[in-house]
Amino acid sequence: MPFVGSINSGLRSIISEMCGSWSDLPIYVGCSGNFTVERVLAANGLKGMHSNDVSLYSSLIGGLLTDEEIDVKVKDREFAWLEEYMEDGLSTLATVSLLMEMIPFYGGRNPYNERMWNGYLRRFEDLHSRSVTKMAPSVEKIDIGSFFAGDVVEFIERTPIQSCVIAFPPTYDGGYEHLYAKIDDIFDWDKPTYPMFTETTFGDLSKTMKKRNSWVTMRDKEEEELADSFVGMVQTSPKMKPVYIYAGSGETRLMAPHQNTEQVSFPRLEEEVGDEIELVGLTPGQFNSLRSQYLAAGITPAATQLNIGVVSAGKLLGAIGITRPYHHRFCDAYMMSDFCVRPSMHKRLSKLVLAVALSDEVKRMCEFKFNKRIRTIGTTVFTTNAVSMKYRGLFEIDKKHPDKITYVANCGRWSLKEAFKWYRLAAEQGDARAQCNLGVMWANGWERLNGTQQLPNYTKAANYLTLAAQQGHAAAQYNLGIMWENGRPKFDGSFQIPDQ
Repeated sequence: MPFVGSINSGLRSIISEMCGSWSDLPIYVGCSGNFTVERVLAANGLKGMHSNDVSLYSSLIGGLLTDEEIDVKVKDREFAWLEEYMEDGLSTLATVSLLMEMIPFYGGRNPYNERMWNGYLRRFEDLHSRSVTKMAPSVEKIDIGSFFAGDVVEFIERTPIQSCVIAFPPTYDGGYEHLYAKIDDIFDWDKPTYPMFTETTFGDLSKTMKKRNSWVTMRDKEEEELADSFVGMVQTSPKMKPVYIYAGSGETRLMAPHQNTEQVSFPRLEEEVGDEIELVGLTPGQFNSLRSQYLAAGITPAATQLNIGVVSAGKLLGAIGITRPYHHRFCDAYMMSDFCVRPSMHKRLSKLVLAVALSDEVKRMCEFKFNKRIRTIGTTVFTTNAVSMKYRGLFEIDKKHPDKITYVANCGRWSLKEAFKWYRLAAEQGDARAQCNLGVMWANGWERLNGTQQLPNYTKAANYLTLAAQQGHAAAQYNLGIMWENGRPKFDGSFQIPDQ
């Protein structure tokens, strides 16, 4: 799509089916957004639509389609460099479009955001040129008669009774304002004034629309007052909210998500883990089968791009699903799912799967799949607890939300053999002793299997020793005392490896 954003394919299909009866009516599209509805109608031979929206982005598209110039200037001088990319309406639209992609990374609250922002800055001239080239044909394909920058209710009220009105308004209060807030801070333009769109506003809008000859609207929740006008529900994936479509006429359509599944040939691990582990590629169907079997029932699955099975002695012990971080700006790769087989005699099998996810081997698989350098991997835990014990010690908290925690970790931190070595250490010994051993390892550093030296990490050493010391482990208490002798950490090789 040359324009930013889109309504989903199911909705486009339904509109295409319905628009055949609108050819003799003037068509008014409220909340045009990126003009997807207009593009669908144009592809079906309809012309002369009348469009509406309130954002700068949509107004620039509307201005181009109606040959009306939109006066836009840069008011935030930090972004004065954009002015050379705003020679005409099309170049200004491309500039705003690119900036909308960049804004989520602005401010660099973590290294990933900073790298992405700087990457956009370095490539802006080339990206802008490509955007102009891609947008030009789309502008030529759409024919609209007018564009109204203002309140959608006012726009629909002006339409004649004998007309077709279509409006897909914001689905939550302040939706537009939140989406375009930073853009409006950067640019100065003749921004329209309008009341905030609320549930009450939608009620007023729908009453007006129902008085027209033909009408269509949608919501992300069921509307009881429009129940008699329900014509369809579209849900493109389990992670997405269903969209409910209401119209003056039309056959009922239901589009629900489904997952392809395939048989997994590997037997499941039931007893002892073997002497080493290896990675195997899984098809999307195989991963879906495993996820349906082992992922917690309350977790909604989503599509993954890289599916990895963790195998030991020819038996599957877990799986990892990774994707590009399209909506997750805090990491280079996003771990959508990770789980171990159940039931299992191994209490910490899920920790092994996570350690594998941070290995050199998985990092290289991600870089090959996504064709970019991968430094960090992130994930989300849906919980109201202060911390997830599963991820603690391997991942760090990126941000806490009311109902979830985002975690991030550096990937490529060890090889599969090293990950397995640490797992066996923790599995074969008691918790406190394993924590003490890990604390000593991190305090002293060690020679990795590839011959390179792992430098000490005193923060991690202190964390592990503290966990063991709190359980009354004598050697951990002794080592922790050495670390903080005289109030300063001391690392002189005098740490003790516990005997028991």
